[in-house]
Amino acid sequence: MKKTALFLSVLSLSLTSGVSASQADYYVWQDGETGMSMSYPDTWRQGNSKAPDDILTLLAPNDDGGEPVCRVRAREDGRFEFYPIGYSAAVQQKAYNEEFWNNYLASYDRVMIHDYKETTGIGRGFGSSVIASYKTKHPVEGRQRSALLASGLYNGTAYIFECSADTVVFNNWYGRFASILKSMDTRKVTHELVRGDNPDMSGHNTVGFKDKTERYRFNQ
Repeated sequence: MKKTALFLSVLSLSLTSGVSASQADYYVWQDGETGMSMSYPDTWRQGNSKAPDDILTLLAPNDDGGEPVCRVRAREDGRFEFYPIGYSAAVQQKAYNEEFWNNYLASYDRVMIHDYKETTGIGRGFGSSVIASYKTKHPVEGRQRSALLASGLYNGTAYIFECSADTVVFNNWYGRFASILKSMDTRKVTHELVRGDNPDMSGHNTVGFKDKTERYRFNQ
């Protein structure tokens, strides 16, 4: 997938407590190819992506150790585009479920999923999220890491968010990881009301279709 990035702006947010105030600057970033956008603290820096489907890698300040890092991936997935929008949650439960995360994390050792949530998503995309821990194989073998991961399928693209740190400091970073995830959004492409559903056309016959699993059904 071709990857281009568009730097949008820097936001200054004033955080007040009593009579004191402090300034925090955030970068607003958007991927020029997929339209995915997000914001992150200006103390973080972009790193080199390691996988072909990476669209952004972020390295947090390592003052407290733990090497916190976030990455966003975008994978083409058009398997379910012909289903109506109303079936997005059902598609998530079939394709971006706990089994998906087990497969995604299979390159690590001693994987443990501590928390799993369905129908969470990224931006406008339906997906799921997990908190997991594991031991790395490379570049350092046996390193204990924990991660917040989320997926979101929208308009034929699956977005995967992954923020990790050494387990001993993961709780210190979780709030910032979750804040970045919350800021993520997808460029609106699909209307909320219909895709695949037709209005009632009185006097015309309709034909119902369903797949072999009988999980999805729609009329045409």
